[in-house]
Amino acid sequence: MNWMVDLCMENVIFEVDCEAILKAILKPIKGYLDFHYIISKCKDYLSNHTNSLVSFKRKQTNQVAHTLARASRFFTSIHIFHYIPSCIVPLIMIEMNEVSSHKKNKKLLLV
Repeated sequence: MNWMVDLCMENVIFEVDCEAILKAILKPIKGYLDFHYIISKCKDYLSNHTNSLVSFKRKQTNQVAHTLARASRFFTSIHIFHYIPSCIVPLIMIEMNEVSSHKKNKKLLLV
């Protein structure tokens, strides 16, 4: 989320593959662990960026992340893409269609 702030990005969909994280973001949570601090910072970001949202995505279906992870082994250092890598364009288009249909059905969780 800090990266999104640095890039001045809006309307971001954050996908998490851990239901416990999503539940922690959606419900009041208190504690003194690093986890609680990080969740608190995420909530702060989301409250200031109301057009961004968080959705749960099972690990098996997050093809974009897996494809990027496989492609990253070809880069020897940190690499920032200023364009959408061709290896994930079809996957992103599929996911954008899914997000659009979820919004119509209100299945995404707005925070």
